[in-house]
Amino acid sequence: MPKTTTQTLARLKKTLIRQDPPEFGPGYTPSILATREEAPSVSGYLTVYWPLMGRDVHVLSAPEFKVVLIVLHCPWVFELQEQRLIHFDERPHPLTDHPRADLLRPAPLPGACMLAEKLGLLKHYPTIKTKVAGQRYEVPSFLIGDLLPFIAGSQGPYCVHLNIKDSRDAFQDPPDFKLSRMSPEDAREQEISRHRIVRERYRAGDIKTVDIAADEDVDSEVCNNLRAALLYQKRRFALSRTAYADLMEEFRLGISKGQSALEVVRRVSASSSSLDVDELKTAFYRAIWSRDLRLDLFHPVLFDQPMQSETKDVFEVYANWFTRD
Repeated sequence: MPKTTTQTLARLKKTLIRQDPPEFGPGYTPSILATREEAPSVSGYLTVYWPLMGRDVHVLSAPEFKVVLIVLHCPWVFELQEQRLIHFDERPHPLTDHPRADLLRPAPLPGACMLAEKLGLLKHYPTIKTKVAGQRYEVPSFLIGDLLPFIAGSQGPYCVHLNIKDSRDAFQDPPDFKLSRMSPEDAREQEISRHRIVRERYRAGDIKTVDIAADEDVDSEVCNNLRAALLYQKRRFALSRTAYADLMEEFRLGISKGQSALEVVRRVSASSSSLDVDELKTAFYRAIWSRDLRLDLFHPVLFDQPMQSETKDVFEVYANWFTRD
């Protein structure tokens, strides 16, 4: 969802420093940080460590967190830019200059302000009021998107824009704070217009937008299981490749026998004095995250309960989030 925060020249300058252009990899800094000073006051902000990039992902709401877990779990996502600036002026395509897209020459994205004028929606585009030498001016401001994953496809890399709300109705319902400044009809029209501006800007770069009503579209058990697995990604892990591969075979054998991960870990630990339960438990959750161990994520995955083999793939259920078209 396009974020709306207090628009000031100071904030615009700070955002441009971070995002004009945005960096790739661990150096990426989102437009809004998940901190008390910057996150919207009504948001459930937090950071999520992403092992692939070696950085914290900044999340500004509970619905966004649900989607982030699945995005970071996706094996085809090689980059993520959250809270990315929707620039008022023309800027290069997000893939431009990325090391994994060096053979591509994608067209630039049009400026959001110019696009708003073309669509007849300029009155809904945010501006900043300022005064210079006693004269009052309005300058174009910016919008901020939710998640922009970079995906490795069979025909080359591409991006998808994930636009997130808690419910389907929320894509048209304006935030409460807007209702104190304008009529419900005007606020609703402005909200719909902003979504359209962002969608059309990304469409110009062959980037599709997917609207996700997280509380309705995302399975809560999938989120619970991925959150538990992600917590183990930063823990100490020193198993050799051979020991890890052997452990995966033991887990698969345990699944066929209706055993819990705890039973398997105790058996393996008892057979080797060099392997302790905590490290094997870490390996279990890391294997879930890396998809080396395919369990049913649509049911509770509990360490001391029988493991259930995967019955449906998360990325088949949520395939539309990650396809090019």
